Amino acid sequence: MNVRVIRAELKLNDLVFGADMEERRDFEAWALARAYEIVTREGHKLVLSAQNLDKKSTKDSSYQLLRAIADSLLEVRTKQTAA
Repeated sequence: MNVRVIRAELKLNDLVFGADMEERRDFEAWALARAYEIVTREGHKLVLSAQNLDKKSTKDSSYQLLRAIADSLLEVRTKQTAA
């Protein structure tokens, strides 16, 4: 596992488990909404590419899904440092 990923997970744990109940609910609501957005947008593109057996588009869609997840983790980190 990548060191950056481990650090992001540790910071995410601190954000979630070190917060009071209201902050946890806010974070959970944000995380669910963000995950839903990513899966519906990027996951849909990936599924369509795979169904069409388009290797290049599947690879590109996989990268876009990965990028969207990474961006959301960076967004959490930015919100954490701003708080």
